[in-house]
Amino acid sequence: MAMGLDIVIDGDASANNAGFIPPLTDSLEYWNFFGGTEAANRNLAPGKSNGTLVGAPVANAHSHLFRQGVNYIRTGVPETYEMTFVAIAKSRRTVADSQAGDEYIISNYQASGGPDASNTGSSLMFRNRTAGTNTYQQAMLTTTNSGVQTRSVPADIDLSPAMLIGQHTLATKTIKVSATAGNLSGAFTDATIYRSGAFNIGSLGATTPVLTVDLEIYFAAIFSKYLSTTEITTLQTYLRSYYGRYIATPL
Repeated sequence: MAMGLDIVIDGDASANNAGFIPPLTDSLEYWNFFGGTEAANRNLAPGKSNGTLVGAPVANAHSHLFRQGVNYIRTGVPETYEMTFVAIAKSRRTVADSQAGDEYIISNYQASGGPDASNTGSSLMFRNRTAGTNTYQQAMLTTTNSGVQTRSVPADIDLSPAMLIGQHTLATKTIKVSATAGNLSGAFTDATIYRSGAFNIGSLGATTPVLTVDLEIYFAAIFSKYLSTTEITTLQTYLRSYYGRYIATPL
């Protein structure tokens, strides 16, 4: 399905979601606009269950603040061999704290209950780019199988809110990630995909270590398919139009 319908009050689907239909629904497992007074654990994907809220993420007008191992959402969405992860997020690190550590936006790394093996998983995340005071970081999709093979695809971004899309498919052993302004990394084509447990928003699958910084997430969606280029363009167009009213930096 390539069109979206939102029946909302004052044009804010995050606060008023009666009749909301996402612009893509095929294989959509999770969709949420964060922020405002709505429950952070809701799931706007048609026919899907809400997530489970752990802790108490702080709500802003159009985002929530999550912290690894403290405040996050258990989506209950299992990993398949074909996945697409979409997020709009912003690192909370600063010039003084540029090496704040990994920030997991959507992740099931080391989650229990995976059908293939332990110590596996996939993560859409921010990672430190270089040592020192460099405030840039990498938007990255990482897949790990049994702690043996890790495939990470990075794209450099700054500390502004960023739209991130990560994908993996076993069919062609490919993982890739794109970030704000069309920055597209090279894709690995020798990645072995192992399925871990269900995905979290704002934390990796295991809840340790606990980080000391918050991660700001505006939007997250999970699809159990490898979206086509046309479908990704549909999503990007929709999200840029919607969040253009609330985020000054172009996505």
